[in-house]
Amino acid sequence: MTGLVSPLSTAAVGLANLRYFRPPVPGVRTVWHSFQDMQACLALPRELRRQFIARLRKEWSKDTRAVMTASGPTTIAPHFMAQGLIHSMIEMGQVTPEIEYAYCHGMVAATKIYHGEMGLSDLESVNYSLRAFREENGIPGPHPVIEMLRRDDE
Repeated sequence: MTGLVSPLSTAAVGLANLRYFRPPVPGVRTVWHSFQDMQACLALPRELRRQFIARLRKEWSKDTRAVMTASGPTTIAPHFMAQGLIHSMIEMGQVTPEIEYAYCHGMVAATKIYHGEMGLSDLESVNYSLRAFREENGIPGPHPVIEMLRRDDE
């Protein structure tokens, strides 16, 4: 772990607050989240949380990062891990589907901050997000680009 890492934003998700972070890896990426926060948001039983953390450290350590925050250490993880965890907990009946809406709402707010820091326009932000989604999901380029309609194109 190096230095203190500050979250981009925090959102109420389920029963706790979820911190969203800048991606710590190079390239076009979506924002990351605190894995421990997500577990608290989902109100997972202690034993299940322990199992998830053990598997995360064993099987997904190359895809996550341990960081130090003002409130202590946490593990940050990419968007696909939040999606997988949320969907599996919905399927198990552990949480309701509304939790995904709250997560996505918080992610959009964090993404706006992240893209604002990069100086992206609204249209550039949409294209960046589409490219990040495609690259993180292994969809090869070239990536489609959304362009602003001109008045004579309407």
